[in-house]
Amino acid sequence: MTVNAEAMERACMVGHLSATDLADYLVREAGLPFRDACHITGEAVNLAESKGLDISELSLADLQSIDERIGEAVVDLLDNRASMNARRSEGGTATVRTLEQVESMKGWLGERKSV
Repeated sequence: MTVNAEAMERACMVGHLSATDLADYLVREAGLPFRDACHITGEAVNLAESKGLDISELSLADLQSIDERIGEAVVDLLDNRASMNARRSEGGTATVRTLEQVESMKGWLGERKSV
């Protein structure tokens, strides 16, 4: 298999993959109920859509125009790579977890070949 990294990067800019990170941030840092955080996140997604952007491409000023409780730290959290690497539980999307799965599959495939 050959991975086309550029195509994968482009694909990650569709669908607002880091939107949940904004909602989680608002719950954790602003103390909002998740329902309210989801509403604010929906507004951010709508703004991004209206600008032809992914939520990860919105500026801090754009985000703060929706809710002033959104702080500077959220810009880094919305980065798709940061979002991916935040999922570190077993089977998660973090690079370290993905590499573990690749190694596990190599072992499994090697065992299958010998059968």
